[in-house]
Amino acid sequence: MGQIGSLEEAYAIARDYASEIADGMGIEALRRTFPMFVSDKDISADELSPPEATAIGTFLGELIDSWQDRSQSIAKNIKRSLPATYLTAMIAKGVTGGNFGDKIAEANPAPLMATETRPTDLGLTNWSVAFTAGDVAYLIGSSTGKYIPTQTTGERKFVVLIKDGLVTVDTPTPFDEISVEFDAKNYQPFALNADAKIAIDQSNNKVVYTARLYPTIILPGVGVDMKVKATDTVTTDVYRLGITFYEKTAYSSL
Repeated sequence: MGQIGSLEEAYAIARDYASEIADGMGIEALRRTFPMFVSDKDISADELSPPEATAIGTFLGELIDSWQDRSQSIAKNIKRSLPATYLTAMIAKGVTGGNFGDKIAEANPAPLMATETRPTDLGLTNWSVAFTAGDVAYLIGSSTGKYIPTQTTGERKFVVLIKDGLVTVDTPTPFDEISVEFDAKNYQPFALNADAKIAIDQSNNKVVYTARLYPTIILPGVGVDMKVKATDTVTTDVYRLGITFYEKTAYSSL
């Protein structure tokens, strides 16, 4: 999908997607309209109330403005991911019946790197990944098992990773193949474009690189892993940029 003109346009597109889901369109058929990675698990999506839509739009607008000062390319990719972001909010409401207008945040490391044997309270505070050339490394989940987001009522999180949202800073993308697997859907592994090792932005004395990725929606109770084939031996931060819609006690330790 090309550039989204406005928050209102993005929300209108997402409402159309939600309506199609309500009318029985399978998620696989929806993917042919708007490419994204998401489980084939049956989902429901409810329309946001005007206050919810306004609050979420305010958050997203401020997020885009913030990224404009750091990386115009990333800001642009957030805009391109807005329909998937609004759709994730509507799925969260459809599943829980809750209001998510004030329960939205940027994705953080700990839950995305958790598995059955590495719980969400692991306390991870960075996005560091150790790569060994020729070996597999995990960006979500681990070799011990998929990341399975909690289904505990009041603690559920609904995450959408943005388009091309795998970002490194000052280190060229250290992998060239990606595989995304859900419990109910495995996507064909794909190779990155040659430009993955070419900087997209250079500002504030930082060089930014991104890897190609469709918006990726991660739902409670659905196992997912994202693994890559390393091209370099290096330990570096790989930011998985995204948005989280969460229930009230999901961050109860704060």
